[in-house]
Amino acid sequence: MRGAMQLPLSNPEGLAADPELAALEITLCSAEIARHALFAAYPELVSCGDFFIEEPNVAPRQCLAVAVVSALDTLVQAVEHYRAHLDNCTSQRGLNTKQDDIPF
Repeated sequence: MRGAMQLPLSNPEGLAADPELAALEITLCSAEIARHALFAAYPELVSCGDFFIEEPNVAPRQCLAVAVVSALDTLVQAVEHYRAHLDNCTSQRGLNTKQDDIPF
């Protein structure tokens, strides 16, 4: 989640086929909001490379903020992989349907 996140809104057909997408989109939006809130509270987290090496006097709350941001990044990656898998499955279904339309 580097920079502004652009979420493709699910269409009604997509939600009918995969209803979990609505909850996943809400999860991604919530993750982005939480990330922004943590960066607002701890602006030093935004620009640092390795926070624990560069900041010798790290407060416990900062450590927890780093852990939450890391977990949010992992969550977003997992959701992106899931959506990519769904897109791949949809593409495969489309190919199979086209092959079934061959009249011979």
